[in-house]
Amino acid sequence: MDTNVKFESIRIPALPDVTVTGVVATPEWWPSGQRVGLVIGHDLAGGMDEPGLVTLQTALAARGHLVLRFNFPFAEQKKKRPDANNVLDRTFKTAVAAVLSDPENAPARMLVGGIGLGARVATRAIAQGLKVDAAFALGFPLHLSGKPGLQDVDYMYRIICPVLFVQGARDPHCRIDK
Repeated sequence: MDTNVKFESIRIPALPDVTVTGVVATPEWWPSGQRVGLVIGHDLAGGMDEPGLVTLQTALAARGHLVLRFNFPFAEQKKKRPDANNVLDRTFKTAVAAVLSDPENAPARMLVGGIGLGARVATRAIAQGLKVDAAFALGFPLHLSGKPGLQDVDYMYRIICPVLFVQGARDPHCRIDK
């Protein structure tokens, strides 16, 4: 495990007039090795500085992976309500493009995902045509809390890469039996 990781703050142009903050964790020996890059979106609360997200980024980077965590515009502006889906989707795609923008340092394999809302946005971006090698969804919000009959997942049939779902058995946003 590589413990020499460099953390660098970057600005990502989410919209023509809005930029968001991101933090790139680069292992000491990048770009050699596996050259796996990850982009991770945050949940509704906490933004990119959620302790779990920071811990995940640090652990993955210590294992030799380039990892970007970033804010969605609503978190950057300290708003409680999330942005419209098109704003979230565009921000996520722009964050992935930021990781791939330098051909000499770009990862050979790209994984995307997130926690809660970030997982939903990542899977939606893939269904809209974002090309990645795999995705991961931690605490995927399958439905609104207490409303398991209202699921919005038809778009997932358009995903052609592997997706790993990690879900708690008592998650109020994902009744496994539904």
